[in-house]
Amino acid sequence: MGDENIMIEISGYWRTVLKTMGTQDDSEPLVINCCGYQKFITKNLFVNRKSGRLDYQLIYISQGSGFFLLNGESKKLSEGELILFRPHEQQVYSYYYEDNPIVYWIHFTGNNVESLLETFQIRSGYIGNHASIIKLLSKIITELQLKKSGYKMVIDSYFQILLATIYRCKNDILSNDRNSKLMDSLIIQLNERYQQNWTVKEMAQFCNLSEGYFAHYFKESTGYAPMQYLTNLRISRAKYYLVETDMSLSSIAPLVGYKDPLYFSRVFKKTTGLAPRDYQKNYGSVEHPGTESPARWESF
Repeated sequence: MGDENIMIEISGYWRTVLKTMGTQDDSEPLVINCCGYQKFITKNLFVNRKSGRLDYQLIYISQGSGFFLLNGESKKLSEGELILFRPHEQQVYSYYYEDNPIVYWIHFTGNNVESLLETFQIRSGYIGNHASIIKLLSKIITELQLKKSGYKMVIDSYFQILLATIYRCKNDILSNDRNSKLMDSLIIQLNERYQQNWTVKEMAQFCNLSEGYFAHYFKESTGYAPMQYLTNLRISRAKYYLVETDMSLSSIAPLVGYKDPLYFSRVFKKTTGLAPRDYQKNYGSVEHPGTESPARWESF
């Protein structure tokens, strides 16, 4: 290999005549000018287009990292990052082979591009490393290389699916899939261990989140504040004991997370509108000494 500068590039082009500054074409809604893949083995790449290009460009870093001048600041962007350049927007970026970069890029133009970008909310930013995005870009490259009948319609379809996939990936990050899984685990724990003396702080620690963010995220996910959700679980279980058993309030209270039966009674009444014994009289199915057997609560 010696001192050779090696970079693997696989690309496909719509036009046979290539222009360094790209091509602007507003005669059609969408035109994919070119699409490609680059892997840097022993070669660095430096790009400095002060006036940008005539077309749009999306860059997707699938491995390693690169340096980009964005908003006047040089930033190192790593795998999973998406970069959007609009026409005439300055493009200054570089890749160093030591960082093992693998990047995909696509240039496009057309009179409906801005509408597509707005519809799918395409912005520069982290979208994660997704095989589905790489697969779509690879399909576009192949179609541009082979140019089989109907390839332009196929490419346009792939491109819109690509934008929709990027939109979905960004939404998944905003909803924070990891947090969602941790929240699911917490809810399972609360349902199994509702009698434990939980605090919001302990719940947040379980999810590895700050208390403030956790409280907001929990309510967004369940519709209830954390402690209200726990209270509802406890009262729901207390209803079962009151309806199906002849246990005393002093026995039920600790089973559902309350050490003080009087406090439990206050919480129960505040939640249901009835004192525990009144609820039991109205809906209980177990006969208690000195009482008549009330009708069973059918909707319990």
